[in-house]
Amino acid sequence: MRINRKIMLCATVICCLLAFTGIVFASDQYPSKTIRIIVPYAAGGGTDTFGRNIAANLKSQLGVDVIVTNVVGGSGAIGRAEAAKAKADGYTMLMDDKAFISALHMGVGKITYKDMDPVCRLDEVAFALVINAKSDIKTLKDYLEYAKNNPGAVTIGVSGIGGMAHLNAEAIKLYGNVKLTVVPFEGGAMSRTALAGGHVASIVAQLGEIDSFVKAGDFKILALTSESREKAFPDVPTFKESGVDFSLSQWRGIWVPKGTPVEVVTFLEKAIKKAMDSESFQDLSKKNFTTAKYLNHNDLAKELVKTDGDLKKVVDAAGLNPKK
Repeated sequence: MRINRKIMLCATVICCLLAFTGIVFASDQYPSKTIRIIVPYAAGGGTDTFGRNIAANLKSQLGVDVIVTNVVGGSGAIGRAEAAKAKADGYTMLMDDKAFISALHMGVGKITYKDMDPVCRLDEVAFALVINAKSDIKTLKDYLEYAKNNPGAVTIGVSGIGGMAHLNAEAIKLYGNVKLTVVPFEGGAMSRTALAGGHVASIVAQLGEIDSFVKAGDFKILALTSESREKAFPDVPTFKESGVDFSLSQWRGIWVPKGTPVEVVTFLEKAIKKAMDSESFQDLSKKNFTTAKYLNHNDLAKELVKTDGDLKKVVDAAGLNPKK
């Protein structure tokens, strides 16, 4: 009996050692095949462009193919669902933006950011409240005063319903305590055309979308939704500086299926940080007026809680929450 117990004990120890050795070996072999980054939006957009840059940098680093797959539909819901159901082995990632968080409160799809594990945040980009340069309005104070005195008369164009441009417009209404008429367009190009033609009084857009119009003297930026001023527009104040206490910039992040081993998540976040430090990523960021705002998976998890609360407040106030 004693001999059998010793044999069983030795066998258990050996199995544990083999299992541990197997884990280490598997970790040493990662990655060994193609990694896929799912972008839940069409090719050519900002998230897709940055995703392809990261993919190219990771391929150079890791020595395996890293591809971007555009899985479009349902305002991002279809791509998120496909990423969430993928095997949690580090070979599938999702690159998305803040719309992934607001989707929870807008009833867009069944998969939310809580159903996946965060890897890291990449960047941050400010939105701008923009008017036609020919307008008599000169400052944000003028804009808000006119809107208060003429409820609903001021139109504000956005690219689509439920996106971050729209939520920024709703935040201006909420925190500026004004009534504006939101005019949705199918894309940023159409909203810019409408502003240039005098069909709307203002628009909300990312800096990269309106930079050339501002430099040409056609558009004027009244305020930025970022926490601080942008180097490219040092004379443009933020909403907070102008007395409207909110900031609601856009940012992009990367997630993996729930249950992906933490050592794989840590490996990926470090590799992505190295990709962000590359010259090509820095040049792309500069061109698109984005600021690198890297957060590792632990810090991003904390940021998601704060962002969740901020977006829920705006979504609820805008009447976009189907549960309210």
